[in-house]
Amino acid sequence: MVSEELTNWLRVGKQKSAVITSLYKPLTSVEVCTRVRKSNPSIFPQDVSAWFTRFCEKNLLYCLNPEDKTGRLYFVTDLGRKIVEESFGIVISPLRTDVIWEQYVTIVRAKRRRAVLLEIAEMEFAGHKEIIAMRIKQRLRKKHPVCLNAAIRAVKDLKKLCLIRQVAETKKRGLSIYGLTSEGKLIAEELLR
Repeated sequence: MVSEELTNWLRVGKQKSAVITSLYKPLTSVEVCTRVRKSNPSIFPQDVSAWFTRFCEKNLLYCLNPEDKTGRLYFVTDLGRKIVEESFGIVISPLRTDVIWEQYVTIVRAKRRRAVLLEIAEMEFAGHKEIIAMRIKQRLRKKHPVCLNAAIRAVKDLKKLCLIRQVAETKKRGLSIYGLTSEGKLIAEELLR
């Protein structure tokens, strides 16, 4: 049985319980705030950050990228998962061992890279054959306005991170056609979870 004192402490307070139960995957304080605001409109990112600090002090959370000043991602520790399950009946799965979390952090912290990776994943999962930078930009236009140069830069960054690869070239103009690598698929699946 886990610490009854921690369990009781966690149950008291709407913000505290909402914040800890929303961490089913690694998230930043802003992402948690956005999720929690639906049920608790008076919460702000600085409130979430303060709760993260307290949770870390009590060994309920840990930071995946503590060296970064902004965009820190947090996840629940083994003790935290046990206490959340005991307190609220919510089962939080541990982090997958097959995902390279340093790459995940790099993607989550860069909105454009994240959007491009998810767009490539969506296109690939839907069976699109020619995933080129121009098509990615066109599809992103509705969700995340992005110019072609920014889309190309994000594609190059994703290629350097080995999350996508060039699978072929178009016949007419010789444009690069991209596809996800196995690491890219894992990260895309985790982002979509």
